[in-house]
Amino acid sequence: MAEAGVAPGAAIDDAEGENLGANQEIPQQQAQGEVVVNIMNQVLIWIGFDVVANRQALCSEIAEIKDMVDLTEKDITELQESYAKRTQNAGRMYFGLQRTKQLKALLHWVQDFARVSKVPTLEGLTQESFKAAISIAAQRADIRKKEAKDASSVSSEASPGKLKDDNKWQEWITGFENMLSTLLGVNGVPLLYVIQEKEEAEPEGHNTFLQKCIACAPLTGPHFEADARKVHQLATSFTQGETSEEWIKMHVKQQNGRIDLKALFAHYQGAGNTTRRIAEATRLRKTLHYKNERSLSFATFLSKVQHMFKLFEEEDEPLTESAKFRFLMEKVQNPQLEADISALKVKSGLGGTSVLFTDAGNLIAASVATLPESISKSRISSMNRTDASEGAESIYRNEKVYTGYYKIFHALSQADRDKVMAERERQGIKKGPQKKTGRQVSFAKTTEKELAATKRKLKQANCQIFSLETKGNYESDSSTSGGDEPSNNGGNSFGGREEKKKGKKSKKN
Repeated sequence: MAEAGVAPGAAIDDAEGENLGANQEIPQQQAQGEVVVNIMNQVLIWIGFDVVANRQALCSEIAEIKDMVDLTEKDITELQESYAKRTQNAGRMYFGLQRTKQLKALLHWVQDFARVSKVPTLEGLTQESFKAAISIAAQRADIRKKEAKDASSVSSEASPGKLKDDNKWQEWITGFENMLSTLLGVNGVPLLYVIQEKEEAEPEGHNTFLQKCIACAPLTGPHFEADARKVHQLATSFTQGETSEEWIKMHVKQQNGRIDLKALFAHYQGAGNTTRRIAEATRLRKTLHYKNERSLSFATFLSKVQHMFKLFEEEDEPLTESAKFRFLMEKVQNPQLEADISALKVKSGLGGTSVLFTDAGNLIAASVATLPESISKSRISSMNRTDASEGAESIYRNEKVYTGYYKIFHALSQADRDKVMAERERQGIKKGPQKKTGRQVSFAKTTEKELAATKRKLKQANCQIFSLETKGNYESDSSTSGGDEPSNNGGNSFGGREEKKKGKKSKKN
């Protein structure tokens, strides 16, 4: 074994191989002659390559088991096909389905060691436990393939958005780390390992193999460089155009997301921002009180309390459960809840037991819901919703979303309003005066016709009035001159009929 003075690649004869029975544990060393076991030869025996010549042929292809780190399943398939196509004299060998699957599982088992910065070893393994180990490694590989297919959709849902200011840092970094945990790196380890805080790997104290990979994956080599560049691209996209961009600009040439995140941590979790967050948490601790639902609802009060606890925890000053409980008992100052507060205090003091903050908060919330002010508030809210729903119109006309005028648009539900606005935007309907309906156009045309007819009648009436006035003037002129025939001088003076007649006669002549 490599970790026990084994010289990987050293050949052993068939007798030595067969002496290591199927369920015997691999010895660290053999007697005083320093006879050691070739790990590659031993795993081939366990997989089922019983013929010495076949094992020797495979060991010539893969001298040391650690050489499998750089292989792929395709390489195993091509190796199997290559031996199957050879002649008998050239060393033809049929792997078979089961042995081919177990070789691929062995490949993933070896690569799992690399993911946690370890060297493959058979220490403490028997044939049965070894086969179980490589089977689990094969299952992990299948899971990684499935996660790689779903990575794009899952990561888009987990996107933290832009890092806009200091107040959004804790929320953003939590979302960013969650997104990195959904994206697999080149070596199959989530990209979260790139920004792990500690330089040295900690192989112990991890609940799952995935957590161990994130904590122990190597931070050097081509795989790490490719993954660090990917994290840099993500960090750049989420800070571009924001003030946070200034903190990683100076490192842009290194294309290393680990360095970028260190710069962001140094700024947003530095002494200045730490003091600010502690000050905010201290202010909430002093000013938060619950008196009644009108001044501050109990649900809002609890959410602000949880935010205060989180701020203290993020700055390594977490409150104990007993301190949280005492804070709640002190800050709930509604006289109608005194009996509940007293009961919780008594329960907390009995037999040295302690009541959790969450349990106490849930019990008080249940009591708050039964208070008269909460019931009346709930009824008013229900009545408002009922009135709004009764006055609301249906947004569908002929099974399509209606984009026209609504009498009480605010009475629609938020979901219906969003649908109407989205449909208006899709159809390119802008705010302001809308296009007239057919009925509105018909009414407008009818109004225009009536107005035109009225104008014509008015014009005719004006003409009649003018004619009467002209006739009256004409009669008065005749009586004044004393002649029996009307005078045509006026017509001649202003280009009348007599003047036109003279003009026509002159043209004829």
